[in-house]
Amino acid sequence: MATIDVAKNFAPYSNYLVASEETEPSNGWNYTPWLTALGANPAMATEQIGKNICDSYLEGCQAYGTAGAATLSVTNLKAAGKLSAAYNDFGQEALKKAAQDINTFLPQYGRSAMSSENYGGNTPNTGYSNMVDLGDLASNNLELLPNSAPKILSSLEDCIVYKVNGPYRQKSHGLSGFYLYGINEQNLQGYLT
Repeated sequence: MATIDVAKNFAPYSNYLVASEETEPSNGWNYTPWLTALGANPAMATEQIGKNICDSYLEGCQAYGTAGAATLSVTNLKAAGKLSAAYNDFGQEALKKAAQDINTFLPQYGRSAMSSENYGGNTPNTGYSNMVDLGDLASNNLELLPNSAPKILSSLEDCIVYKVNGPYRQKSHGLSGFYLYGINEQNLQGYLT
């Protein structure tokens, strides 16, 4: 649920989002520590509540041995509009480059997306969630998309207040975005029209 689309859609209704880029393990959230802290200090700042949720979630995952692929982040939804605009610019720049030279651009972009942190399974056996970490995707495309990739990284810094991740998710930046795996010229033509 920690996606740019969820953040953008929740922004008019809330100030913060606490969500995971990866599917959460069956042990779920560890409610006792952060609710105890909130009970002891009901005036606690919202960002601190989010940090406590993240920390207790990771601690709970560690206790159950499920922390390997864990991710959880606190997103400042007031900054989601700027990130969404940067993500749209990223897509526009990618489409323009693909339209100019599809045979060069798509293989390069596809390889960078495949090497980026992705979530929810993206194989024939696990199914395709098509979710890629925005920061890792942008970092991997700094040379290919030099006008928009830095804007995503800068916007993510403003948007993500706090995050935790397990050892197998070290490239997690806090929010993911949709990437169509297996894109080809036919798919691209549908997007271009």
